Amino acid sequence: MAINHPTTKAPGEEVHAVADWNAAHIADTALVTNLNADFLDNHHASDFITFTGASRIRAYRNTTNQSIGAGAWTKIQLNAESYDNLGEYDPVTNFRFTPAKAGYYLITGQIMWAVPGDMDVVYTSIYMNGVEIARGTLIVARNYSDVSVNVSTIVYLDPDAAPANYIELYGFSSSACNAYLGSAWTYLCIHKLS
Repeated sequence: MAINHPTTKAPGEEVHAVADWNAAHIADTALVTNLNADFLDNHHASDFITFTGASRIRAYRNTTNQSIGAGAWTKIQLNAESYDNLGEYDPVTNFRFTPAKAGYYLITGQIMWAVPGDMDVVYTSIYMNGVEIARGTLIVARNYSDVSVNVSTIVYLDPDAAPANYIELYGFSSSACNAYLGSAWTYLCIHKLS
């Protein structure tokens, strides 16, 4: 059913258009409400994404900056957590995420690099089971005081795999520099999607 906007009036048409438009809009709203009710009646709560009890963590570098040697891949020791509702991240010993449940996970990491030199290359990488699976890269064109490099990916993780899957954040710099501390600067976020 085509509905004219209240300000649209055909030649010879009376001003009843506003009342007609409002009546049609109310009928459309009732139709949408009925469709939503029918949809909800035919679907279960498990058909929707819910975040109660879902796997999610946010870990970050705290206390001191972490030294990164020149030309060496280094695990970033994220030693504090903003949240970790299922206890899946180890901020003390291994500095890694091990999932409690199988599924697809969104993983985002960032390193804030302190004072890389001209033409240095810095990488922020996500490792799964000790192997790089995603990399963010920055070539520093001139000497900046700080630069950040982030990386994101979606990956299937399974705690029952052999070996069990785990995720770590690694960094690389072509010259010695520091990964800054701070929850807004050097961090890893992991959320289970499905």
